[in-house]
Amino acid sequence: MGIFKRSNANAATHEEVVVGSSSTSPERVDGAAKDIETVHHESPSIGEDQPQKWKVSKTGDGDAAMALFNSPSELHEPIDPEEEKKLVRKIDLMILPYLAVCYAFFYIDKTTLSYAAIFGIRKDLNLVGTEYSWLSSIFYFGFLAWALPTNLLLQRLPVGKYLGFNIFLWGFFLMLQAVAKNFTSLAVLRAFAGAAEACSDPAFMLVTAMWYTRRQQPIRMGLWYTANGFGIALGGLLGFGIGNIKGSLPSWKYEFIIIGALCCIWGIVMFILLPDSPVTAKGLSQREKRIAVERMRNDQTGVENKHFKWYQVREAFLDPKIYLFFLLGMVCNIPNGGISNFGTIIIKGFGFSTLVTTLMQIPYGFIIAVSILVCVYLNDYMSRKGRQTRCYFILLFLLPNIAGAFGLRFLPQSHQGGRLACYYLTGPYNAAFCMILSMTTANTAGHTKKVLTNGVLFLGYCTGNIAGPFFYKTDQSPTYELGIWSMIVSHLIEFVVSMQEGGLEGRDLDSTAFSDMTDRENMNFRLPTLIDISHRSRFFHHLSELPQMSDAIPAMPTSNGNGNGNSNSNVSPREASQGQKRQRAKQACEPCRLRKRRCDGNQPCNMCTQFEYKCYFEKHPRKRSKLVEQHAIADAQLTLPAHADIKAEAASNGPTTEDLSKMRALEANSGIAFTRLLGMKLDPSSGPKLFTFGWNLGKNTYQPPPAVDITTILDRNQMHAVARLFFQNVHPIYGFLDKEWVMKCISRRWIRPEECAVPDHILCGVAAIGILFSPDGALVTVLPRLVDAQKQALESTSTMQPPNLMDVQSWILRCLALRVTDHPHATWIATCTTMHLVESVGLQLEASTSVLHPAANDSNNPELRRRAFWIARMLNSWVSFEYGRTRVALRGITAQLPTSGESDYTTDYINLYSISCCLDPEQSDKAGQWEEFLSQLDAYEPPHDGIALSKANLALCGYRRLRLANPNLSPDVINKIINIGLGGLDAARRMAEQGMPWWHVANVPFQVICVFLAMDGRESLSHLSTAMRTLEFVVERFHTVAMKEALKTARFLVRLSKRRKDEDSEVLGLSLQKAAAEDPAPENLEGAQPQKKIPNGSKVDGMDELPRDPATVSSNEDWNMDMLDSQFDWNYFLTNDIPAFGTIAPDGTM
Repeated sequence: MGIFKRSNANAATHEEVVVGSSSTSPERVDGAAKDIETVHHESPSIGEDQPQKWKVSKTGDGDAAMALFNSPSELHEPIDPEEEKKLVRKIDLMILPYLAVCYAFFYIDKTTLSYAAIFGIRKDLNLVGTEYSWLSSIFYFGFLAWALPTNLLLQRLPVGKYLGFNIFLWGFFLMLQAVAKNFTSLAVLRAFAGAAEACSDPAFMLVTAMWYTRRQQPIRMGLWYTANGFGIALGGLLGFGIGNIKGSLPSWKYEFIIIGALCCIWGIVMFILLPDSPVTAKGLSQREKRIAVERMRNDQTGVENKHFKWYQVREAFLDPKIYLFFLLGMVCNIPNGGISNFGTIIIKGFGFSTLVTTLMQIPYGFIIAVSILVCVYLNDYMSRKGRQTRCYFILLFLLPNIAGAFGLRFLPQSHQGGRLACYYLTGPYNAAFCMILSMTTANTAGHTKKVLTNGVLFLGYCTGNIAGPFFYKTDQSPTYELGIWSMIVSHLIEFVVSMQEGGLEGRDLDSTAFSDMTDRENMNFRLPTLIDISHRSRFFHHLSELPQMSDAIPAMPTSNGNGNGNSNSNVSPREASQGQKRQRAKQACEPCRLRKRRCDGNQPCNMCTQFEYKCYFEKHPRKRSKLVEQHAIADAQLTLPAHADIKAEAASNGPTTEDLSKMRALEANSGIAFTRLLGMKLDPSSGPKLFTFGWNLGKNTYQPPPAVDITTILDRNQMHAVARLFFQNVHPIYGFLDKEWVMKCISRRWIRPEECAVPDHILCGVAAIGILFSPDGALVTVLPRLVDAQKQALESTSTMQPPNLMDVQSWILRCLALRVTDHPHATWIATCTTMHLVESVGLQLEASTSVLHPAANDSNNPELRRRAFWIARMLNSWVSFEYGRTRVALRGITAQLPTSGESDYTTDYINLYSISCCLDPEQSDKAGQWEEFLSQLDAYEPPHDGIALSKANLALCGYRRLRLANPNLSPDVINKIINIGLGGLDAARRMAEQGMPWWHVANVPFQVICVFLAMDGRESLSHLSTAMRTLEFVVERFHTVAMKEALKTARFLVRLSKRRKDEDSEVLGLSLQKAAAEDPAPENLEGAQPQKKIPNGSKVDGMDELPRDPATVSSNEDWNMDMLDSQFDWNYFLTNDIPAFGTIAPDGTM
């Protein structure tokens, strides 16, 4: 389905139209019109929790997993790998034991007739001719008759309850077979047992698809399918034990009664304990349920849907894969139909006794179990390597069966051991069939279509099992030449058909993950490695000519060239061709090519338009149609409000598909633009392109070094962990990336690198900052490699090709990392570079309003553009203010402020920046502006500790600027600065306690100490000890060399201030000492309580580093000798109410 927006220049709102996706059925077009929902909302914001729409094929028809989420935006919470492993182990214990035991009984049940045959049932019931073969086949007639109805009931009813009920039924009918008196009664009971058993394999496959991802499905299917082999082995042991029962009944009746009773008991257990789906499982918490279904999102197959959809029925039967699966099911089970019913007879024909024959089935069962385990584990190993190898393993495990069948056919009967070994070689075909089962669930999406495909597969399964026994003629016993040839031919056909069938891999687009779309309807399915049958097979060629979804869904409205955004194109490629015969596009865009879909050759093409893919061509782009060129002209007009004469000429003359970043270069004094305009004026149809002709001699031979692959530095789990730290700690206040888009691309980068739209330099930046915020610092050793890899990639992309929005975002990440870790000069250079890239990309200009629905990574996404611009500008301005350098000023800024959202403080940061604009050194100092600035700053309530730190830092910058302009500050101004500084100290302590290494955690306490010392007032100095304790606490938490130097310098400044106070105290003491002989002590000092004096004779660390001027400064020893004769404690008088000075120990420490 598709979501598009109609933009109107005269309207303040957008309409978001949700259109039901279409399959090949024209009826779906009419139905889609009834399923349109219209929602009015503001322009999208990356910071807002937008009510993102679920994309469903029909309103109200979403997957059951949608009940756990309010919108697709809730799907993106990253899953802790350890938490997921724990959950998978829990699911394994909840699901696999029940399925495995059930499947063992399932196969034991089907071999009961084989054991009954050697226990004398043919003789007791007078079975003659082909009646035994008919008893073998009629079981599958019942299976066949009930296969489709039971699959449809599986969709409507709880899977666990329905499966348990059917297991009880087949056990009940199995016990009743013990009372059969003739062929007819036994045939009827076996038919009913087959009907009851028809739900088993489809239900197992549905349960596996509900609970496990596509990569996990083969190994889980293998684990419960392995019980097939253990069932054969257990059946042999049961047969041996039953054969030794000396009761009043024939042994074959005990076989039916005992095994049937066990099945009934197990059916009751399944009914009670097997969960119906992850959404309703009682053994999972709410979070575990959400994680269980979130794991399924990437597979695009959903979990469960109770609505039966007739359009999926039609699509299923028009899909060539369903016929291939029927054929595979049939040819794979023709040998099974014979072996499961005649295997014991074949072994007994080798000359073994009845009881020994039952024991000879035990090795055969173990061979089947081992082959299945080896197959699924090898396939899982290759899947982890990113290789889809199901079909190849099907072929590999068919080879022993073919070899064994040839041995049975051509080895002489005298070679008893060799023939038995060849019989054992026919066991691994079960592993091949297990791969076919997993391929069915992985290759089909849409719950109704999945159920039907499973049903058709088991129609083939039944057909093969029905036909198989009739190849074993009674007159050919015990060699059964025709039966052996049927095995050989069936496996060869299976070999060929498997070569034709390829696996599908889904792509994780969250809005369709649980939409219950089919694999043809959901554009996120693709064919990765093998061929698409509908395009390669002549037999199905007519199916590929049926109308595709691109013909059924209206195209997205585009601009009419006037910039008003009204729809002027709502036609499909078939309609656009004006009745001409549709032809294959000469070149497909990359999204259509990857998904093996028809592409109309336009840009954007109809497929990408409907499903909101970024449409692009890898090489040699096709010339776009006139309609698309008009749309590009409208975009350029709306994007560039200036230069009306140039854009008017560009709209009327010559090609108009130049990149928008080049269009912005059309300045009046630009030689590049002048050449272009001159050529267009001379010949509008063939003017030269916008290019830097004659810029230099072109002697550059520099080739950028090969990029460092981030996957060689971090693995997927490590990247997810550090990315979570980034988005948890940095993204809330510097929200310039699309979190959901980046997290999705991280998953793709390690699984399918060619589909990752995020360049490595962004991932390196995210990872580097995330590591800085890691509480344990486990990955700090790889930080230099990440920084170097990002730097190398940025230098290459910034100089070798025009920049884009992602380059700017990556440079912002680099600025943040440098601000946390490096010298101010490097940070200032990086912020200036970022601003120049901002100008190159044109982020200072408001984005075009004609962009209908920009993707998260689209350079035309207005919200991301605004956020990147304002954050880059803020960083450059603030770093320049603090470092005392000139900031980069851009002209003609029209970018609007970004919109705010819940738990998003980026706009608060930008609002704080707008208050600080008066700090620009180029602005003249106006009377009263500083008081107004401090009043605004004091009234601003920061919602986040990081913003509180920035607020304090701005107040300190304001004080430094104000102190130069007006040294005599009012007490009100001083108090405001002190209060803001104290708030910054509290925020710094809280962030240090959390281990947040923001630069202001160190900078604010240090600068507060400096400013309080510069104020040199009683109020400021009384809070100096708080600032010192905060700085010491930060040093204790981070223990870096830079922080130790900052603390040492702060203490040194305090000592200098105290020394200044001591000098003043000495001067006052000397003046009193000279008048002491003739002037008695003041009366007001007689009642003063004696105070402990602070010794002055000790040497203070760091004092020797200061220049000493003998003419103006006396030594400490001179001060002390003078003070011995003084009766007034000047030291106490000057430092009594200053706690920081009073805490200086005799040795100079604080």
